[in-house]
Amino acid sequence: MILVTGANGLLGSFICKELLNSSIAFKALVRHGSDLTLLKSVPEERFVYADILDEEAMDEIMKQVEYVIHSAAIISFYQEDKDLMYRVNVLGTRMLINLALKHKIKHFVHISSVAALGRPTSSGVIDEKSKWVDSKWNNNYGESKYMAEIEVWRGLEENLKTVIINPSLVLGPGDWNRSSTRLFKYVWDEKKHYLNGRLNYVDARDVARIVKEVSAKELTGERYIVSAGDLSYLKFFQLVAKKLGRKAPYKQVGNFGIFMVLVLGKLLSVLTGKRPLVTKESIKSASTQISFSNAKIKNELNFNFTTLEETIEWTCKSFLNKYAPSK
Repeated sequence: MILVTGANGLLGSFICKELLNSSIAFKALVRHGSDLTLLKSVPEERFVYADILDEEAMDEIMKQVEYVIHSAAIISFYQEDKDLMYRVNVLGTRMLINLALKHKIKHFVHISSVAALGRPTSSGVIDEKSKWVDSKWNNNYGESKYMAEIEVWRGLEENLKTVIINPSLVLGPGDWNRSSTRLFKYVWDEKKHYLNGRLNYVDARDVARIVKEVSAKELTGERYIVSAGDLSYLKFFQLVAKKLGRKAPYKQVGNFGIFMVLVLGKLLSVLTGKRPLVTKESIKSASTQISFSNAKIKNELNFNFTTLEETIEWTCKSFLNKYAPSK
C-alpha cells in the first residue's frame, strides 16, 4: 500500500490518477475540508484525512502503508509565508522521515523541486550534480525544499530507501486560479506584459508516470531532474494564446516597469486587503535564464517526455471546456 501526501494538489492528483489507472493500491492523504475537485475519479475509500503536521495522526496512518510518495508542500512567493513553508516543507518532511524509519517503510519517494537545486547565477545549465549555493537568485520556497532534501538524505544515511524527484514547472489542467495553471489564466485575461526570463516545464502526466516507475523499481540514493525542456516566457504565452484564441502578452517589462509593478501591487494590496499578484520572489524566479538538464532521467530510465505542444493542447482544451464552453 502506497501513501500519497498532498493528494489534492495538481501533481498529487495526477499521481493518484496514475496509480488508480494502474490498479496500484494507495491511500490519498488530504486534510479535512480540502477541495477534492481534482480527485473526482478517486473512490472515497482511498482517502485518509489528516494534517501533515499532526504527528499522532500521521503515525497511525503510516502504520497502514509500506510505501510513501511525499508530494505535500507549500509553494509560495510571499515573504509572509516563509515560516509556513518551513513548518510544512521542512519540519513536515522531517517528521515523515522519522515515521518512515520507525515503521520500516520499504521505499520513500520525495517530490522536491528544481528550485531546491539552487541558482548560483541568473543563467546557465543545472544538473543533478549541482550543489546548493546561497545567492540572491534563490527564493524562500527553494530554500525550504533544499532543507527538506537534507532530511531525506539523512533518512538515506539511516537505511531508508529513498529517491528524490526534482520537477520543473508542472503543467496540466486544474484550477487556473492556483499554482502553475495561473499562467494560462494570465493569457486568457489578455494581460499585456511579460518578463524576459525562461520557463522550465514538464507535463503533469509525465511526472506521475516517472514517480510510479521509480517507486515500483524502489530506486534509492538518487535524484532525478524531471523537466521536458525550456523556452522564453514570451514564446510560452504565444503558444498558449494561439490555443485559447486570445491575444498574447507583447510588452516586455524592464527594470523600471518591475519597480512600478511592485509599488502599485503593494499599494493595491493595502487598499483592498488582497495579496499582490506579483512579488519580488516571483519576479526573481521568472527573470532568470536557467535551464535544467534532463539527460540523466532520459538516459537511465529511457524516458521520452511529452512535447510542450501536446501539453498546451491538452491543458487549453480542458480549460476551454470548463471555463468557456460556448467558445
